[in-house]
Amino acid sequence: MHHRFERVWGYDFEPRLHEERLKQPYGWRRPRIVFVCSMGELYELDSVDVARILRVCGDNPRHVFIILSQREEEIGKYSYPRNVWVGVTVKDAADEHRIWNLVNETNAPVKAVSYEPALGPLRNDLDLSGVQWVIIGGRRRITWPKPLPKFVPPREWIQPVIDEARRVGAAVFLKDNLEWPEKIQEWPDNLGPGNLLNEIPRPSETENPESQFNGVLSRFEPSLFSPRMGIVLASEGDGSRK
Repeated sequence: MHHRFERVWGYDFEPRLHEERLKQPYGWRRPRIVFVCSMGELYELDSVDVARILRVCGDNPRHVFIILSQREEEIGKYSYPRNVWVGVTVKDAADEHRIWNLVNETNAPVKAVSYEPALGPLRNDLDLSGVQWVIIGGRRRITWPKPLPKFVPPREWIQPVIDEARRVGAAVFLKDNLEWPEKIQEWPDNLGPGNLLNEIPRPSETENPESQFNGVLSRFEPSLFSPRMGIVLASEGDGSRK
């Protein structure tokens, strides 16, 4: 993705902190869901900067901040406020070790697994115990820098993951690009007393959650935020627009 936006915007996409954005969550009156570092890897920032971002998150408990990472060795180095959800990306069985790190080495109240793009099956003994949210999707057609065709994973890869999520009580969100016959787009809400999601506007039955919360699940360009979404606090490069 960073190659695509580098071509469009001409930025170097080195990981950096947007200092001017750290103050913005303090001014938001209505609760929001904020996807942190939507175009990059948060944990490629200096550990001091990561800690500063998490401090901002903790200072604003009325908002939910979502972090998605492929750096499973880094996510366990930090303590997360109760309004920060942490997830790992897995694309096939070779990435499954990230789930273990997520569950066993982080204190995030909501732990998510993003099986997207699903490019290979997960193991038959997949264990999602300790995971509260499972997001599954295919791959959209990519044209640059290397053309890749659209890919819809076969049902036999996806159904066992859904079944395992049901077994452990995790919410399931199937992306539209999965072309699943049944629309399943659930959000985790089993947080107990003081559930943060009770105060955050939720998609209604007549609205499309992917369009309403497009900065989280559908389109990861930080320029495309709905009124209920926040801005990214960090990204790769300055190409992200408010």
